[in-house]
Amino acid sequence: MTAEKATGSALQAPRGQTQKKTFCRICEVHCGLRVDVDAKGALTGIRPDHEHPVSQGYVCAKGTRFLEVANHPQRLTHPLVRQPDGTYQPVSWKEALDYFKARIRPILHASGPHAIALYLGTPVIHNALGALAYVGLARALGTRNMYSVGSQDNDSKIVASRLVHGNEWIVPIMDLEHADFALLLGTNPAVSQGTYMHLRGGTTAFDRFKKRGGELVIVDPRRTESVKRWGGHVPIHPGTDIFLLLALLHELRDLSRPNARVSGLDELLQLAAEYPAERAARLTGIPLERIRELSSSIRQAERATFFLSVGVNQGPFGTLSAVALQTLAYLSGNFDQEGACCFSRGALYSAGCSN
Repeated sequence: MTAEKATGSALQAPRGQTQKKTFCRICEVHCGLRVDVDAKGALTGIRPDHEHPVSQGYVCAKGTRFLEVANHPQRLTHPLVRQPDGTYQPVSWKEALDYFKARIRPILHASGPHAIALYLGTPVIHNALGALAYVGLARALGTRNMYSVGSQDNDSKIVASRLVHGNEWIVPIMDLEHADFALLLGTNPAVSQGTYMHLRGGTTAFDRFKKRGGELVIVDPRRTESVKRWGGHVPIHPGTDIFLLLALLHELRDLSRPNARVSGLDELLQLAAEYPAERAARLTGIPLERIRELSSSIRQAERATFFLSVGVNQGPFGTLSAVALQTLAYLSGNFDQEGACCFSRGALYSAGCSN
């Protein structure tokens, strides 16, 4: 189910039930939801909240289908311990914790704390107490091996921001509302809005962008649902986005200007010089003329914005791609400007930046 199909119309709660406002906690976009609650306090329905000031009725299929997850007959509601015959036996929480303790201590004594790894799923990341408990457990164990859904998706962006800005909280956000050119790589917003992409009305932001004449370019190996809806497809060989980004940097290298606050740009442009458009065309499968058209569009755009997501993050050059994308925004004059790649005041405050 696509995000568009999940929206639907605003409906009143069924007779005898009340409707409450809430939000989806599956990802950080936090789309607004309304839930129906019966007289016994049981949740009976979930729908988008068309009055939410940001999501405005947008929600992807994950949020509206969560009631099916909660009521699924195979959902775990109590701890299970695997028996010698391979079956699972329900136990109390005390028994489960004792089971864990009895098996974790020998590992700690025999192999040390780093023989243990922890993994945090999205629902716990968006649970303040759960996240704190995760960190507390890791410290108590002494392990350095802490993983999460971010390890599979966004850690490359976080590392890139630390490399570029000195702080992982300073991550640029695309300002699609005021842009006239947008380059997207490895993302499919028609299905899921995407991390670090908070848009008023979700997918309708792209509808408005196209309606006012904005140029949207979607780089993806597949003809995705987003491409079918908005066009602008640039097919690319999987895992080669970095070569396109380096080629674009090389094409725009003449825009580089001395800046006392910037270091490392010359080294990155030297790397980009090894992947000119001709070589990038062979590596990516994108025609040479199309790469140069893209560089020309970026150069000529009054306000250009850029975004990459999981399709690139999970690739072999996820961190370098995130660095290159931020460099592309900076080099083309589209950093921290309206309609470009902006920075949240909250993120800057969290990073301790005063201006």
